[in-house]
Amino acid sequence: MTQTGLSYSDVKLADGHTQANVEISTVKHYASQMKTASVRELRQNFGGLLAWLEEGQEIQITMRRRVVARLVPDGRNIVTKVGMPDFAARLKKLHGKKVIGAQEAQAILDENKGEF
Repeated sequence: MTQTGLSYSDVKLADGHTQANVEISTVKHYASQMKTASVRELRQNFGGLLAWLEEGQEIQITMRRRVVARLVPDGRNIVTKVGMPDFAARLKKLHGKKVIGAQEAQAILDENKGEF
């Protein structure tokens, strides 16, 4: 991408991460794998940041675009989210490509109705 006053470079950090620096005039924008939040966001949206921590993500806290702190999750309390099961795959595994006709389906429904 070529624009007047735009420069791009990758910087290898001491902890092994790669950080992309984009400089437009004198303003630097950092692209990092770590989540960032300002002190204001920390105060106003602590619940959202807490959800990131529970997922195991680190958060950099910034003040006036400078990193002033880092929130690191406690490794013992990381909650893993469980996805919804794939019901269609389960049914296909159980029944294969079997197709039930209208009369068979009605017979099953009538059988399961019971007295009421």
